[in-house]
Amino acid sequence: MIVSTARRVLVWRPARAAALLALLAVALLPLPASAAPPYAFDDPAHPSAVTVTGALPFLATIYGGEVEVMCITIVNKGPRMATRIGLSLAAVDAAGTVAGVDVSSLGGTFPVGVPVASTRSTSDIPNGNCDVIHSAAGFSQAHWSYPQFHGPFVPIVAFAVSAREIHYDDGTVWKAENLPQTGDHITMPANAPQNGPVHIAAMAAPGSPVDLTDAYQRAHASRQSQIPGALERQVCIAFANHDARIAKAVRTDFAFVNADGKVLGVQTFDIRGKFSSDGPVEDSRGGNCATMDGKWQPDGTFDYTDPQTGASGRVARIVASPLEVDFADGTSWQSSNPPKAGDVLGAR
Repeated sequence: MIVSTARRVLVWRPARAAALLALLAVALLPLPASAAPPYAFDDPAHPSAVTVTGALPFLATIYGGEVEVMCITIVNKGPRMATRIGLSLAAVDAAGTVAGVDVSSLGGTFPVGVPVASTRSTSDIPNGNCDVIHSAAGFSQAHWSYPQFHGPFVPIVAFAVSAREIHYDDGTVWKAENLPQTGDHITMPANAPQNGPVHIAAMAAPGSPVDLTDAYQRAHASRQSQIPGALERQVCIAFANHDARIAKAVRTDFAFVNADGKVLGVQTFDIRGKFSSDGPVEDSRGGNCATMDGKWQPDGTFDYTDPQTGASGRVARIVASPLEVDFADGTSWQSSNPPKAGDVLGAR
């Protein structure tokens, strides 16, 4: 039975037979995501010498108002160094339709082939690589919307990024022949690029009455000085109870996995409430989000040290899976083979 709502770290010392490792690899199966923060990708209809190599979506509170912020990392692949780059960020819905286009102008130094994640800014967000959306009320990190001009807020899933113009250090200027427009249709990537260098995944556990339908990183800033280096970063889950019984507590494992697939350690997180089988339970204001026991670096990477085994290293994946479910009738379910420190979940 789950006896506490507090987060704590559980560590299982490697003592089982090697056959159980193979069983674990089969038992933990990926689930389709139900919702996640938007990602950024190169607009295939407007190619240029600027490409997107990373994205960090997060929420921020600016002057008491909540906004959605998308920061992107770009690379100049042109013939020489650039000193200013104008961008179009087309907010795209699930059908690939452009809900609106934001424009930004980035000034600074853009050497050829070097990722640039931050430039000077004159806005309330102290990073010119970040685009701000004043969202609809009731927004969450997993559900973003774009305010159409004189229209409704449209749910969006991605930003298609393209260069409007590129100023090079020799005085030459490249300008796009055509620009994205509201209402355009854009071909979406077959596989959504992940946001940030740490991959967050939801996994299934055999026999679990609760499925984790999504897992993703939530980043939040409450003041301008936190952006983007000191963001409060958490990992959030969405889940669905498929049992006829009402669940009152759901415990989830977060396994910290390095690039070789080795589990460095495991952290647990408890969610309490009243969860029936009438639909998914998704995060709205952080209630389904846990602060990870490790250190997020300013570049978005994550380092973890297990407090009991001392195992440490750079984390490539954080894998969430059901560990235990308590029901209102006093019964409970527990995973028969949860991930533990030392397990191998497969290389990234």
